[in-house]
Amino acid sequence: MGARRAMAAGAASFLAVLGVTCAGSPAHAAPATETKVYDSQGVYEFTVPEGVATVSVVAIGSGGGGGGGGGSRNHGTGAGGGAGGSGGAVVRCDLDVSNVRVLTLVVHAGGRGGAGGGGGFSTHAGDRGRGGDFSTVHGGGGLLVSAEWGGAGGGGDSSGPGGGAGGKASGPGGASGSRCEGSNTVSLDGAKAWDGARGSDLEFGMGGYGGDPGTSQTSGTPCPRYAGAGGGGGKGGDGKAGDANDGKSGSPGKTGCIALTYTVGGP
Repeated sequence: MGARRAMAAGAASFLAVLGVTCAGSPAHAAPATETKVYDSQGVYEFTVPEGVATVSVVAIGSGGGGGGGGGSRNHGTGAGGGAGGSGGAVVRCDLDVSNVRVLTLVVHAGGRGGAGGGGGFSTHAGDRGRGGDFSTVHGGGGLLVSAEWGGAGGGGDSSGPGGGAGGKASGPGGASGSRCEGSNTVSLDGAKAWDGARGSDLEFGMGGYGGDPGTSQTSGTPCPRYAGAGGGGGKGGDGKAGDANDGKSGSPGKTGCIALTYTVGGP
């Protein structure tokens, strides 16, 4: 009898190590937190895992493109630099997905940069960049989350008396233009870019530098550091002969981002 009791106790201990009780009920897996980051342009479908009732979302709108620098005349003053593009807004919130099967995510590339203006005997202003676009989450037949895009940078003026004026920056993605149909919502404005600099008012003058881009408040999120940032403005053309007369093109804005965090497993 003693040997049989020892064998039974040993078998129960072995089964317990495997996560099986003597009654045959499997042990629950420990809860695990998972995060998925979507930081490339595209449309994505996320199937909500079984048992998940809440998904935490971070959405960042894409950044605006920088404006192009203006062109300068031969032996003229400097042309104006293009303004930078502004950063996209950031939205953080928790979504109730207990009745949602699939979330559709849309992430856009940043706005294109404006072309630089031609210089020489005939001069042209730089082109305005293009604004970014919303990052959105859809589910249950409606829009659940949207983060507003950053504005574009204006193009710099061509050379003229007093030097060409720099381009003007547009506003960033705003908290007021963003939304979430969830709870614990925090919306943050993007940063506005800098205007382009005026060109030198001297003969053979140097073109104004392009404005620095605005950024998005990505700190503490799973998204890349520069997600949603704007593009830099292009430098204005110099008042010299040759290719230096031409303004430089602005840089494109950065792609937006969406990150989903949720917990699976557990009782």
